Amino acid sequence: NIRTSDYKVYLIDNQRFSSVNDILSLHFKDGKIYLGTVAGLVELNFTEGGEPHIRRLGKKDGLINDMIHGILEDDQGYLWLSTNKGLVQVDTEDFKYHTYYYSNGLKIGEFSDDAYFKSDKTGCLYFGGVDGVIAIDTLQRSVSSTVSSITYRQLMLGIRQVNFYDYYDAASETLLLQGPKTSFQLKYLVPDFIDGENYEYSCRLDGVDDDWSPYSQQGISEYDDLPAGKYILNIRYKREAFSPDIQTVKLAICVTRPWYLTVWAWLVYFLIFSGVFAYCWYLLREYYRKDKIIKSLMRHEAQQEAMHKVSEQYHETSGAFAAIYHICRELRSYTDMPIDYYRQLDLIHSTVLSYVFRAGNTWHDPLILDDCLPHDDGACTQISVNAVSEEVLNLLASRHEADIEKITVRMPEDLNISLPLYMLRYTLYYLYKLLASQPNPSEVEFSLNSQMLDLRVNAPKDLLAKLSEEMGDDNSQIVCDAPDVENDSCELLYYQFFRYALRRLHSTHKLDAEGMLITLQTDIQTDTSPTEKSEPRVVLLLESVQEMTWLVERVLGSSYVVHTVRTTQAAFTWLRRNHADIFLADTQIYLEDEQKFMQYVMVNKGLLQETAFIPLLSWKAAMILKPEFKQLIDGFVVMPYNVLFLADVVEMALRRRNTKPVAIISDAPLPTKDTDENDSTAEDRFLKRLT
Repeated sequence: NIRTSDYKVYLIDNQRFSSVNDILSLHFKDGKIYLGTVAGLVELNFTEGGEPHIRRLGKKDGLINDMIHGILEDDQGYLWLSTNKGLVQVDTEDFKYHTYYYSNGLKIGEFSDDAYFKSDKTGCLYFGGVDGVIAIDTLQRSVSSTVSSITYRQLMLGIRQVNFYDYYDAASETLLLQGPKTSFQLKYLVPDFIDGENYEYSCRLDGVDDDWSPYSQQGISEYDDLPAGKYILNIRYKREAFSPDIQTVKLAICVTRPWYLTVWAWLVYFLIFSGVFAYCWYLLREYYRKDKIIKSLMRHEAQQEAMHKVSEQYHETSGAFAAIYHICRELRSYTDMPIDYYRQLDLIHSTVLSYVFRAGNTWHDPLILDDCLPHDDGACTQISVNAVSEEVLNLLASRHEADIEKITVRMPEDLNISLPLYMLRYTLYYLYKLLASQPNPSEVEFSLNSQMLDLRVNAPKDLLAKLSEEMGDDNSQIVCDAPDVENDSCELLYYQFFRYALRRLHSTHKLDAEGMLITLQTDIQTDTSPTEKSEPRVVLLLESVQEMTWLVERVLGSSYVVHTVRTTQAAFTWLRRNHADIFLADTQIYLEDEQKFMQYVMVNKGLLQETAFIPLLSWKAAMILKPEFKQLIDGFVVMPYNVLFLADVVEMALRRRNTKPVAIISDAPLPTKDTDENDSTAEDRFLKRLT
């Protein structure tokens, strides 16, 4: 009466062990179960309360055959397996095995099911097969016999078979091979005519192999692309897989270099190369030395001659441009000339100013720039230094152009002074931007000393020296290192306004051991004479750069109400709802798309009938304005040259606005002279009658 609840069924058949449940024999050893199946030997190791751990030894692992008919254990603990192709001796510790079949002298190759037996008296193992019964005396097999020495049979160099002893030097016991790299295959065996097939071999080449190769019955060592040098080939061998008697032999191998790669050859190569290099260096040095002397003499002569020519040309050119500039200034004051004349004067005026900027002239150059400065500095009002400093730092942070975290600002709370706002803005803007552009941290400390505002700047000495050089003195000339005007039209203006503000504030600076002390005068006296009050006119400014907004408010703020927008759509939306006397648009917001901006303005030109339109253009755009767009504008400012004349341009544009063609009130294209009156629309005919 067997209860099924007393047993547990395990299904060990799966994709890895196909047909493993077809069991032909069974053996128990050390608490483990060994199954002889049609899929090889399977070891089941049961843990307490868990699933069995399974190991398998089959044909995929190198076993001669998967069909295990019988399992016996000898007195030494080895398992003997009878298969369809011979006997297999297995070490259960690491699953190493050795196979005996016909080529080993075995008389029976195919064994039968259940035909195995172990004698308790003698310990002999008996296996029955289709050709009879075989007995294995394990006690006699444990007695080791004398092992023969190894013999080298065949040497292959690449794909060419050669005689081993033609390359073997018996005196030094070394195998000599030609380099610089070589590939070889060496075959060897133990000349044992009785058990020769049972020997297994392993090898290791010192300097190439990290470990011994697995044991194999094929005595072959093969290496590819072996570089020149000396090596030791270690070969160990034993009879059967479980024989404790392991023999080792060593073979010295020397891969020699060809004569053209020997040390002496490389030494000769080095001497030849050194001699050629030294001779070439000598010739090259002599050539450049003579060439340098000749160029130096020619440059000196050219400089002496150029100095006289430049001096003459400068005075002549300065006089000519000064005359052109002042003539243009006088002509622009007339209001009864055709509007195209004003545009041509604007181009001439901008050309003169571009020469001034590109030639590196300074604010103190008596040629032109003294007349460019706006002497109305604005009223001195009580302003908060804390608020202005925070405004400038936030602006620099929003630009991501400098790391303001490197600047530490210290000042008393509620530090209020009487000073023109725009002068302090541009002074702090340039100072903070210069300090944040260098990698080291810096500090600026503000203090009020009587009628003076002191700025103590603590920064690296080289930066302070550069700042001191750029600040100069009241009579020094500015050598501006600002970026190219074509790349950043505003940067030069910011730098020049920084210098201008320092001069108007009567600033002084001094370098000492603690850094630099900059002193600004407060309570500057300005022209406070009463002026005729009138209703302020409105300026709509299209601008996305905060610094340019400061500048326009600085120039126009005393006479106009400036309303700022940042996009073209916002500008025309504002014009649909409000009236503006002047529409001032910075087209450089659109970089290379200035023409697209002009097209958008042309579509909405009806909104500009009562407004003076003044675009801020690049030099390139000013030169290629289309005729229909020229009729729309009342003046233009070429950046950055004309910015300082913004107030004059605005005043003249307001006077020219009265002569603007009435036909631009329509958003539709104006009819041309060639248009047939019968083909024109009713709206076109109305416009013709209106004009």
